Amino acid sequence: MGGLWMVALLLLLLLLGPRPGSSAQDLPKKLIAAVGESVTFPLEIPPSFREILWNKNKVNIVTVEPGSPCQLLTFGDYRRRQVNVSKDCGSLTVTELRKEDSAEYTAQILVPGQQSPLRRFHLQVYKRLSEKDLDAACAKVVPGSGNETWQLNCSAGTWEEGVEFNWTSAIQSSSGRLLVIQRNLQEKDLNATCTAKNPIGNTSRTFSLRNTCVAPGYPTTRPTTRTTEESGVMGLSSYVPLGVTISLLLLAKVAISACVFVKWSSCTKQEPLETVMRRGTRESEARGTEEDRSTRRRAPSMATPPSR
Repeated sequence: MGGLWMVALLLLLLLLGPRPGSSAQDLPKKLIAAVGESVTFPLEIPPSFREILWNKNKVNIVTVEPGSPCQLLTFGDYRRRQVNVSKDCGSLTVTELRKEDSAEYTAQILVPGQQSPLRRFHLQVYKRLSEKDLDAACAKVVPGSGNETWQLNCSAGTWEEGVEFNWTSAIQSSSGRLLVIQRNLQEKDLNATCTAKNPIGNTSRTFSLRNTCVAPGYPTTRPTTRTTEESGVMGLSSYVPLGVTISLLLLAKVAISACVFVKWSSCTKQEPLETVMRRGTRESEARGTEEDRSTRRRAPSMATPPSR
């Protein structure tokens, strides 16, 4: 009976133990880098090898052959990028990283007469976040008067992979991208700070609750109740500008009418009839006197000479 237990235990150990050919090297090595910077894939190689095949997502991107210096062949997009290898031709360095460089990488070492070992890497590229990368959206959860419930949502645009958010303010804090807070924005504003953290750094930005949540034209002060006396004064003062305006319009109308009348009178003014008749008599007498003078000048030339 005891022998059967021993056999079962050995079988269990064989099932749970490492499989032939497996090792810790089969697990991908995790690498973290920043956009625009560089990353190095470390690799130990045997003294003699024929070539090293570097693959990205199972697609060959670089081939390294031994030599002094090492012979480097690049393929695809990596032909236009700066790629370097160490002096022993093992480690590979890629510069000017992009977001799309996040991927699975493998290095297959070809050694004559031996099994080709395979090294695996997992690269994750992050951005070093800055304050301008953060933004916040606001929504009113519970509308009403007085204390209203607002919800702030912090975001980092297209760089949110691996990012952790948290909020802090003078009256409330929250872990995560959401902050739900009660506040009467008609009476007083509130600043809330969003902090974003990823594996290569962190940044923060402070938002005004009123500026973020309230649309233009929203009343920022509570309306006050005026007394009867104040209302009367305010009502009277509102009529004063109207009365002044009406008076000015009437004066302008009178002035225009006067100017039109004066101009019409000057154009249609006529002399009295008596004056016109006197001027006609004087003109007739003047014409008669002139005719008598002409007759007297012609008379001597028309007389008959005496006969002899």
